[in-house]
Amino acid sequence: MSENFPKKHDDNYEAYKNLADVAFTDYKQFQAPSNVRSTEKTEFTKGRYTITVPEYPKLDFFRLHEIDFSKDEGKRSLADIKTNAFRNINNLRQVSENDTLLAQENELYIERIEESLKKIYLVEASENLLLDNNEANRRAFTKLNEELHGPMNESYFWGIVGQDRDMLDNLSPKNELAHRIKTELSSLAMFSEKEKYPSGETFEDAELIKKLGDTVRARLAPMLAVMPDASDQKKYNATESKSIFETAMSATGLDWQVDIDDNYIGPDVSTVAKHTFYIPPSFSRNGAELQRLAAHEIGTHIIRAENGKKTGMDILSRGLAGYLPAEEGLGVIMECAVAGNFNNPSFRRASDRYLTAGLAFGLDGQPRDARETFDILSRILAVRNAQDGEITEETLKASSDEALKHIENAFRGTTWYMKGVIFSKLKVYYDGLVANIEYFRDNIDNLDEALDRAMLGKYNHTSSEQTAAVLALIEEKQNEISSSQ
Repeated sequence: MSENFPKKHDDNYEAYKNLADVAFTDYKQFQAPSNVRSTEKTEFTKGRYTITVPEYPKLDFFRLHEIDFSKDEGKRSLADIKTNAFRNINNLRQVSENDTLLAQENELYIERIEESLKKIYLVEASENLLLDNNEANRRAFTKLNEELHGPMNESYFWGIVGQDRDMLDNLSPKNELAHRIKTELSSLAMFSEKEKYPSGETFEDAELIKKLGDTVRARLAPMLAVMPDASDQKKYNATESKSIFETAMSATGLDWQVDIDDNYIGPDVSTVAKHTFYIPPSFSRNGAELQRLAAHEIGTHIIRAENGKKTGMDILSRGLAGYLPAEEGLGVIMECAVAGNFNNPSFRRASDRYLTAGLAFGLDGQPRDARETFDILSRILAVRNAQDGEITEETLKASSDEALKHIENAFRGTTWYMKGVIFSKLKVYYDGLVANIEYFRDNIDNLDEALDRAMLGKYNHTSSEQTAAVLALIEEKQNEISSSQ
């Protein structure tokens, strides 16, 4: 190795692994002030054939200005991030020469940095697409989405559709609106041509969730013991919930704080460096909802970050490339385990996002724009929410509001009128959930050991290849620490 290259223990070496220098969150570039989005939502829901192209104010100065990424990451220009990324990748590869174990560790950092670059390229592709909706720009945007979020699994999609098809078949309309919605959905080939579109895989495994529930509740017992009971129907506001979560984390041995912050629209966990769990001022949950959220945010995201830090490998506290689907899926199944069943909003939200993506992509052969996807999805949700065969205007409105959340997730970064062109991140939650169900099925006789591995840090524990690599590196890191003492 050339003497000009940085060595493993030089000061520069740790700087090249500093992921904060290259951190980039793609979806935040598609955000807009809440008043802007509220106006757009109103316009969208006014007319059945109206599509309002959303504004993306952050993209207007995306290339040239400093970007305020988050409280943790600070402000940097796009050029700064790219320069840091290419510099760090180059130097990490040079450092790794003639050192196999070091090369394996550095490759984890390189893959994470390359993931950040792909997210930048994706937002640039979005900007190009909005400027000129041509085939080349559509292909570039779609290709980067698939590289980051993976391909759709048709069997998963048809498994979800199959359940909704059964529900539609069993609906006996008792009012005009219910009859109209059933007629509209039944006219679609995906619902009427069962031989052409057979049902796919479903994953609600009652035996698994019972066994996993017993194991998870035992592991989280100190935290759950100081929280409101699941039967408590009182709605706890943000101030009350802050105190509950802080007590829960203290009982778990975590030195984290909870902040009420109006910059957040939902619960969120900062990087491990900040040790902060954020909730918005509008936060309100009952006992069961608080327990499920604690299992997801504290029992999954925070515990994995803390355990990752303890390994001596900082990247395991921040996340390996591609870790998010597995971790979000783990968070959902932890919620289901605490609840003792799959019938909860977190599971349904993950499957509904996958359904939305499949409808938009046109896995039935009909790619759709935002309006077309919304019309089908809102009616599917209305059928699910029907009471004794009746669908009221209030039911349809609530179902439409829920559907619009998924439409926003799917079509952000696009014009909303391009058929089959979406920001496909929303699909990874169900991908990760399925991967976790299969992971725990394979380990149903040793669930404690499986949970121990899953909680080691922020990596894809459902991948046997990545698990083996991580375990080997952790062992090497621990040996290195021991020999230096």
